[in-house]
Amino acid sequence: KLVDFEKPDNNDFLAVRQLRIDQLETKRPDHILFVNGLPLVLLEYKDKFNQSTTIVDAHKQLGPTNYQRFIPRLFNYVSFLIISDGSLAKYGTMTGDFQRFSDWNDPDDPDKPVSNRLKMMQNLMLNKETLLDIIQNFIEYESDGNKPIKKIAQQHQYLGVNAAVKRTIEVYPQKGDNKIGVIWHTTGSGKSLTMILYTNIISQLKELENPTFVVLTDRKDLDEQLGSFYEKA
Repeated sequence: KLVDFEKPDNNDFLAVRQLRIDQLETKRPDHILFVNGLPLVLLEYKDKFNQSTTIVDAHKQLGPTNYQRFIPRLFNYVSFLIISDGSLAKYGTMTGDFQRFSDWNDPDDPDKPVSNRLKMMQNLMLNKETLLDIIQNFIEYESDGNKPIKKIAQQHQYLGVNAAVKRTIEVYPQKGDNKIGVIWHTTGSGKSLTMILYTNIISQLKELENPTFVVLTDRKDLDEQLGSFYEKA
């Protein structure tokens, strides 16, 4: 196995600063996180005190007109990207617009002020266990008909799916209806992706004996939407 997802400490983790990469042009990404020699997370920073550049510029630098164009082989391996100016930090995928990049907050107090979100992300998202869990279970691929789209779970999806999986495992051996409850979502919060991520993890658990999933909707347009979503995923 290239990565031991069951025992994170069995892997070799390395963060490399300003690694020179020579392809179509020479580039030096600010930080690359390697797992067993695989470059899996790419980070780009901007100085928050430099008013001529912002975190948006960091996103553009990693985009299809710069790094993805001139050092494309690196992106064969990179699972997700992080952009930051120190006080702000967001993560997303190589196909995601800036608006699709997300925060990672303290789950115990998501609204508390944070002076350095990059440090918080390093502690709460980039620790060995969470990082490998995200790479293994919370990245999903679709297609818009012309090109592949790579998606990564937002924090509420990551926490919600893991809580639902844990509860499912606890309830499954019990007698009776084995009900585990509901995850409530608002419009546009990613219900379909949450369903995909949950069913993917559950389907691989041996103790659940190859489960069958039934998706119920209350409108025909949802039938079409979810049917199309599952076909593309």
